[in-house]
Amino acid sequence: MKICGPKLSLCGLVISAWGIVQLVLMGFFYSVRSVALAEDLPGAEHHYASAKEFYAAADKGYTLVSST
Repeated sequence: MKICGPKLSLCGLVISAWGIVQLVLMGFFYSVRSVALAEDLPGAEHHYASAKEFYAAADKGYTLVSST
């Protein structure tokens, strides 16, 4: 019993491959602490009293997100 044809199967394969590539790239950019992804860190909306507190929280967030 056919559910999908060869074109739909190929489309699903391409989308799956792109998803894997995207997740690998995002993991890499989080591990090198890319500034462009800083607003997606947990706790980024919190206001910090000093820059050192912010940097410590950002490092913790980058480590947490890049390992998951």
